[in-house]
Amino acid sequence: MDNKEFSTKPIYLKIREDLLTRMQTAQDRRLPSELELCREYKVCRPTVRKALEYFLDADMIVRIPGRGSFLREDPAKKQQRLREMVAIIRSDWESWDTNLYFCSVIQGIMNSLSAGVRLSIEKYSEPLLYRLLSSTESASIWISPEAEELKAVAHLADADRVAVVINREFTHPGVRTVTTDHSATANAVTEAFSAAGAKRFVSMSPEAEHLLSEAIQQGIRERAEQHQMTILRQWVPLRDWRSATAKLTLDLLSQGERNFYLTSQSLLTPFLTAAKHAGLRPGKELTLLVQGDDLSFESLGIAAVRADAVQLGGVAGQMALGKEKRLLCKIPGTLIRRGSLSAENRKNVSAKN
Repeated sequence: MDNKEFSTKPIYLKIREDLLTRMQTAQDRRLPSELELCREYKVCRPTVRKALEYFLDADMIVRIPGRGSFLREDPAKKQQRLREMVAIIRSDWESWDTNLYFCSVIQGIMNSLSAGVRLSIEKYSEPLLYRLLSSTESASIWISPEAEELKAVAHLADADRVAVVINREFTHPGVRTVTTDHSATANAVTEAFSAAGAKRFVSMSPEAEHLLSEAIQQGIRERAEQHQMTILRQWVPLRDWRSATAKLTLDLLSQGERNFYLTSQSLLTPFLTAAKHAGLRPGKELTLLVQGDDLSFESLGIAAVRADAVQLGGVAGQMALGKEKRLLCKIPGTLIRRGSLSAENRKNVSAKN
């Protein structure tokens, strides 16, 4: 009976089961090429590809240029070896040690740590990448990476190293991601200005955080059309970004703009300096919404869209430890209404716009 059942089994299933058994017991985890499998089982390429679909869909295969395809190591075995978790920040990120978002993310990561696993915090550099590539006992968590860092993340994943991305929707085999729900953020921003009576608002973003800003802006553009609102999109260049932010703010204020959304808290200080120079105050003459949060926002009359950074860090840590199985986790942000979006301020906004 067993032989009969075996003979009626589709050949692609037999290939799949044979590969699983072979890869789980052999020290060499390299998969045979499609041509090698075709010759071994005397089948055509479509049959072999159907057998391999399971591994691809389950993100179990890593392809290393020049070496071939390999079955990813069992996450449980990686977790047993894990001795170090490295939280990585962008090389261009300034004053990160006093940033509330960053500190909250680190708190979340620390809450997730297992016994025997140490946490280090480092800025991205090529030597750091080479060290992570050579280590099988380290996992990396990338906090708000941009293009340069994401290339490094892809290199690590391609080498079957543990890499987790925070607050960027990055799709690459072997990479796990936890992020704020950018679609929900876009909706919260647009609804907040609409409720405040604004018919248009300026959205300012630093070029250094292009990926995050674009993800949010796509949703804002779609929702603004529904509310018949006008969005003025403004980028702050990388070079001399502080003075560029102040100059851009003064130019916009002189043109009569009074409603602003800053996609990064890094722009806030030069924005407020320019606004003060123009004699305008958030919550009074200005409506200001910032992506981020700070204890000073309450007294300054600034509204905020705040990410649950502790939860972001906690989920990222669980992903790095292999305890969180999802490849992508989206966490809604929270709209914090303060003076800048209060009912009292709506009359002033409506009258000017």
